Amino acid sequence: MYTEKTVQAVYEGGVLRPLDPVPLKDRQEVTVTISDEGDIPRDHPLLASPEEWAGAAGDDISLDKVRRALSTIRGSLSETVIDERREFRAREIDERSLLTARRRLEADLGSRRLFVARSATHTFA
Repeated sequence: MYTEKTVQAVYEGGVLRPLDPVPLKDRQEVTVTISDEGDIPRDHPLLASPEEWAGAAGDDISLDKVRRALSTIRGSLSETVIDERREFRAREIDERSLLTARRRLEADLGSRRLFVARSATHTFA
């Protein structure tokens, strides 16, 4: 029987560790697809929790009601998702840039301290 399930996992010590229980037998071989989308915080407003998904599965909503609700949204849903991903990645890039700049500054300050310390040990005539 073929099943497919997306799970969040953490990679540590050379091993992928699922964050939630998975329906697998011990030592069962599986195919793993790796995605960096897992970097999205679990409390991100666009992500639904497993409980929300389970609750929504029992909802009795007609296709017509869904169409009416979607027709009130301006623009395109795909454009909204793409924009949200761009904003998330831009924030991520900004955070990486700040971290890189901080590391460079700390390294530069460290080398200047070393220069000052060495200069203090020498007497100039």
